[in-house]
Amino acid sequence: MLNIIFGDHAGVVTNPAVYFKNTYEDEWITDELSRKMIQAVDRSTVISERVIDSPVLGAITPKELSGGVKTLILINNCPD
Repeated sequence: MLNIIFGDHAGVVTNPAVYFKNTYEDEWITDELSRKMIQAVDRSTVISERVIDSPVLGAITPKELSGGVKTLILINNCPD
């Protein structure tokens, strides 16, 4: 079932990009599942906790990942 909610709703992340920027921890990026998701979704390779090699953008930080992969990483690390 699809529920559409207008306005604020307690306990719901409405902007995953901002939530990721303010919440993520370096070790989330080097986790094996995160590496696989980043490779599959963004076609980028994790070099270290703060450096990701993107074929389009070159060296980027985790904050510059796509919204989709940020959301997947959040789901994996913040299940509540």
